[in-house]
Amino acid sequence: MNGEVPASNWDKFCARPGTVRDGVSGRIACDHQRHFEEDLDLLESFGIEHYRLSISWPRILPDGRGAVNDQGIDFYDRLIDAALKRNIKPSVTCFHWDMPQVLESKGGWLSRETAEAFADFCGILGKRFGDRVQTWYTLNEPNVVWRFGHEHGHHAPGRKLRDGALYQVMHHMLLAHGLGLAALRATTPSFARIGIAENLYSYEPAQPSREDVNAAKETFHRMNRWFLDPLFHGHYPEEEWDQLEDAVPKVLPGDMDIISIPMSFFGLNHYSPMGVVSAAGGVRPFEDWHPRTDFGWPIRQESIYWTLRFFHEIYRPVSIEITENGCCFPDQIGADGEIHDNARIAFLAGALEAVSRAYQEGVPVTAYYLWSLMDNFEWAEGYTKRFGIIHVNWETLKRTPKASAHWYSSFILN
Repeated sequence: MNGEVPASNWDKFCARPGTVRDGVSGRIACDHQRHFEEDLDLLESFGIEHYRLSISWPRILPDGRGAVNDQGIDFYDRLIDAALKRNIKPSVTCFHWDMPQVLESKGGWLSRETAEAFADFCGILGKRFGDRVQTWYTLNEPNVVWRFGHEHGHHAPGRKLRDGALYQVMHHMLLAHGLGLAALRATTPSFARIGIAENLYSYEPAQPSREDVNAAKETFHRMNRWFLDPLFHGHYPEEEWDQLEDAVPKVLPGDMDIISIPMSFFGLNHYSPMGVVSAAGGVRPFEDWHPRTDFGWPIRQESIYWTLRFFHEIYRPVSIEITENGCCFPDQIGADGEIHDNARIAFLAGALEAVSRAYQEGVPVTAYYLWSLMDNFEWAEGYTKRFGIIHVNWETLKRTPKASAHWYSSFILN
């Protein structure tokens, strides 16, 4: 690609003044491309046997469709083979927010062509890596891309859409999931497991009374059903759809059948609870709740239990994978050369206990992926938020395992 033309919509977004903290970009980040052998060695040393990675769409198809960039796809060949060599199973996400800029310039998710191009991309990945990759995720957090990238403009592509255009983006992203899933099914062996990863709005009951639990469950359903009903029921929420009137998106015959193709599992990303719900007083946000993470998110690990429980009771997914869960804190290397991130250890211990509680009560949780392996580029926050269990020095790119890495290793090995 010409250096003057950004390869992805995030490259172009980062180049706009005022969009990303400190004016940085993700072009280098933790430079996993050049350090992947070292990073996989760390994974192996911790005893971690599954590695969730994403494949950059513009690296494989700089023009969105058509000719494959051999240099780009060869890198992922090496990465996947290197993981398998260490007995680490790679789990692949096909879209983690970066889109070829050429497609964005044609409308991005506003255009149906983007959903069709994504299916082509998934088919290429399935043919190339399907013999070695067992677990696939089509899209990562389409509701976040929809809300932050297309309504509020805080993420790429920085749009501020309204009404029909906004819901058209939603429909095309869900359609891309269905088309991508079908393309992966057609190009991968029968053992392949395929799903989506979504960040659901999370609500808790104020008290464990039947009335408060039912009120929290109803709020959870109301706030998440625009993305979940199409996936599991094959239609949009009927009452809300009617209220859109002239703002309804264009839906072609057969679209909803494609969107609702059965998945092998549902990937749940969970970070921040939205509020406490009581039958008498409605939703109360966590405005005064302490402590919080460095993102300002309330630390209430039990919220993942309620999210798992409500989701299971309403939609009955075959399997749920926790595809992201973690927290950020301003970690610093101490005088002893160590990083004592005890707050993260406490967070993870509480979250894993809550997941275990849901599992013991019959929720079909089949996997847990920590976010994240190492500190990284955190979108509009740049490099100011550290989620990793491995510290990255942004000047030297030196990796230093934090105390949480050793705790997590001990937890999964025992």
